[in-house]
Amino acid sequence: MAIAIAIVLFVGNSAVFAQNNGNGNDNGRGEGNGGGNDGNGGVCPTCIPVTPPAGADCAVTTSTDQTDFEFGMTVDNYIETVASPLAWCFGTTSHSGSKGSIGSEQLVGNDYNLNFAYANCPYKVTVSGSNEAGQSVPRFARKETGTHGTGYDILPTVWEIQFVANSVSDYFGVSSVGATKVYAGQFPLSETYSEAPHNGQIFLKVKALVNTENEPAAAGGGTVVPVRQTAINSAYTAINSADAGKYKAMMKIVLTSQL
Repeated sequence: MAIAIAIVLFVGNSAVFAQNNGNGNDNGRGEGNGGGNDGNGGVCPTCIPVTPPAGADCAVTTSTDQTDFEFGMTVDNYIETVASPLAWCFGTTSHSGSKGSIGSEQLVGNDYNLNFAYANCPYKVTVSGSNEAGQSVPRFARKETGTHGTGYDILPTVWEIQFVANSVSDYFGVSSVGATKVYAGQFPLSETYSEAPHNGQIFLKVKALVNTENEPAAAGGGTVVPVRQTAINSAYTAINSADAGKYKAMMKIVLTSQL
């Protein structure tokens, strides 16, 4: 059996469908088994056969988009200094001057070198001190002993302190380029280091110079204490001689993170 598909177009006010496979009459419906023609009302004015395509060729477009992420985490700032208290002897004084002249016992101390701290951030250093004479500065002093002792022998003290980080050595507390010395009377002092030690290490170097020079009056220090003069000088008092023995100065170093 053959199948025909037709599209009917409207002409005027009527649309009539006719299918004829044989004879028909003229009643407008055309049916039969033989030859014939359609009636007046059975004419199909326009019939257009349509054949479905075997396959549609449709282009496919590509769509894309993206989202970028920046993930973060935090390493906490951390500072750790060596356990305290630490004790260090800078050595023994040596005589200055010659016999019969005014001389003094002087000390240019041995350097104290120490792997002092770990830090993974910028840091602030604050150095303060005290002594047994009740002074709030790191100046060497010793209490006179014996029945006739009258107080403390106090020696003018100068410090050279260096902090080394990132292979850079910095003299702490100095007020000008090239300066190295800080007088005991200038403490407490603070200094901020804006770059973290990238290997974490902070190295400390300390040198003490005791009774080698007068401390400036502005620093609250005294003059060098003479210890030997053959001629008797009635003006001399106990402070004009530094008794033999162990002198002490205490120092505190505080590191604070600066993030």
